[in-house]
Amino acid sequence: MIKRCSNAIQIALLLVMISGLITGCAGLSSKLTPPSSSYPADIIGHVTIAKKIMVEGKEGHLVGSDHVWWIVEVSVKNKEYQKPITSMPDKSIPLPKGVNWGEDWLILFKGKMWAGRALSSPPVSVQQGQSGNMIFSFDMLGDDNTNVGDMQLCYQGQEPFSYGKLIIGDTVAVYDWDLKKVTQTQTQVSQKTVADVGPLGMQIGTDFAGHTLLVVDIKPRDSALANKVYEVDLYEKGKFRSKTTIEWNQPEINVSTSKSVGFPVTREEYDAYLYKDVSHIFSVKVHE
Repeated sequence: MIKRCSNAIQIALLLVMISGLITGCAGLSSKLTPPSSSYPADIIGHVTIAKKIMVEGKEGHLVGSDHVWWIVEVSVKNKEYQKPITSMPDKSIPLPKGVNWGEDWLILFKGKMWAGRALSSPPVSVQQGQSGNMIFSFDMLGDDNTNVGDMQLCYQGQEPFSYGKLIIGDTVAVYDWDLKKVTQTQTQVSQKTVADVGPLGMQIGTDFAGHTLLVVDIKPRDSALANKVYEVDLYEKGKFRSKTTIEWNQPEINVSTSKSVGFPVTREEYDAYLYKDVSHIFSVKVHE
C-alpha cells in the first residue's frame, strides 16, 4: 500500500489496462479470449466497476459506501480439469483441502485472497476441452491504493489452481445485476464540475517516499461546498484512468485556495514526462 502524503496527496486506485482480445458476445457486454497459460485452465476477466449495484430492483452495497462493486465477466477454457469448471459451487465436486464453499473464484493480490465473489451468474458448467463464459460480482474497497496490475483472478475449485489476468474497463454509477447491464453511467450523475486545474497545472514528480506521481493543482469554483468530499477523476486521452478525493473548508473556498492531488504513474511515464507539458495527455474532472 502507498502511504497518503501529508499535503493531502492521495493515491487512488490505479486502473491498469492489460492488453487482450475483446469481441462482441450475446449475453455479456464483452467476450474475451484468454491467453494460453501453463495452468489447467486459461482464464481472463473483464471488470466493470460500479458504485452501486441493483439487485431485484434495489440499490445497495454489501458493506458500505466506501465499497464499490467489481462486475467481472470471465472467459474460461478448461484444458485439463476432468471435472467441469462451474460458476456456482457443485457439491458433487469435492473442493481441495482448505477451500471453503463459495471460495472457488477469488481475486488475489500478490498471491493472497483480496476478495471473494458476492454474486454469481446462473449456473454455467465448462467441461474439459470446452470454453465458456460466466459473470461474478466482488465487493471491493473503493478508495484502495492497490495497483490492479498486481491482482489476479483465481479458480481454486480443483487442483492445481488456475490464474488469469484482469482487464479494467469502465467505471459506472449503477449496474443492474438482474439485467446484466449498466443502467446509469458515471457521467449521468457527475455533470456538475466544482473545480478546475489550478495555476500550477499538472506536473510529474515524486512524494516523500519516492513514489512517482502525476501531481495536479486543483482550484475550487464558487459552487464548491465547504467540508464536502469531492471526487477527482483522472482521464488519459479521454479514457478514465484513476480517481481520488479532495475537499476545502469555507475560508479556502472564499479565497480560491488551490490544493494538490496525486495519481500514481509508472517509472516509464515518469522518465518520459518529467519537466514536460502533459496537459494534452491528462485531464481531470472534480464532481460530487
